[in-house]
Amino acid sequence: MVSAEFAVALPAVVLVLAVLVSVVAAGLQRQRCLDSASALVRSVSRGETQAVARAYAARLAPEGAQIESQVTSDLVTATVSVTRDIAWLISVTVSGSAAGLRER
Repeated sequence: MVSAEFAVALPAVVLVLAVLVSVVAAGLQRQRCLDSASALVRSVSRGETQAVARAYAARLAPEGAQIESQVTSDLVTATVSVTRDIAWLISVTVSGSAAGLRER
């Protein structure tokens, strides 16, 4: 009897573990998005061109990430986002944003 209950419960346990691992991976991807957006803002704020800063941010960003930035006279903003699957069930978009004042 014990093996029958184990056989029934095992797929549920595996699914829960897969979801937990995917959620942790999505959290790590979000942190990489935040780091990438911060690096872009910091680079542009210090006087780098947007192309150089975007290339640097792309190296830090997760693979397949979309990088958006906006520069005004005083403010630099950036958003890095990427879509990932959670345990092959649903897709979620994780993103990170940063803003900073331009140095003069």
